[in-house]
Amino acid sequence: MGPFVKRKEIWVPTWRGWLTALLVAGGSLAAVILGAPSFLSPNRPIHAPVLAVEGWMSEHSLEHAIELAKQTNYQLVIVTGGPIEKGTLLSSYETYANLGASRMREMGFPSSNIVAVPCPKVEKDRTYHGALAMKAYLLANTKYREVDLLSTGVHTRRSWLLFKIAGKPDLKIGVIADLDPEFDLRHWWRTSYGVRGVINEMVGYLYAKIVFTPD
Repeated sequence: MGPFVKRKEIWVPTWRGWLTALLVAGGSLAAVILGAPSFLSPNRPIHAPVLAVEGWMSEHSLEHAIELAKQTNYQLVIVTGGPIEKGTLLSSYETYANLGASRMREMGFPSSNIVAVPCPKVEKDRTYHGALAMKAYLLANTKYREVDLLSTGVHTRRSWLLFKIAGKPDLKIGVIADLDPEFDLRHWWRTSYGVRGVINEMVGYLYAKIVFTPD
């Protein structure tokens, strides 16, 4: 054969081998797809003294926050959120933090146990900057260093990740997912609402996990 090449034998899968590999890969992919909503909606509360709420959330989520605060030992509820776009029906509240806190008071939550902590206007990473504002408030005004974050459904894991990044090294962050009663975790792919929600939040989470870097 000459001094520059040589003959070698290689092993290749049979058709049964290829079929098995495809079945394993397909099963793994299906398990990831079907399990995505549960992964994106974690519940890991740490029974902290502070409950953090994102002010843009639905009435259902804010009612859940009120129930949690009444049933557990939360000493303080902090509502986060940046400026509301000018010209909207809600712009009189100025920020989503103020909006969420006002709505919770209207639902009967005592004003003495809730505080709105707005963050400045930013073009991206609004959840992260809301978490930074919360951290600054806690460090400057309280002795609390543990927080349970309440967020909405499949958005929860991304918010939790960004709150943990913002909280380092001073705050410990747990999480509670409020599940939308209209969202079917087991059959999410059957509706456009479910498909959009899961795909958007999975992409958002991967961006936050891989690409995002704190300012």
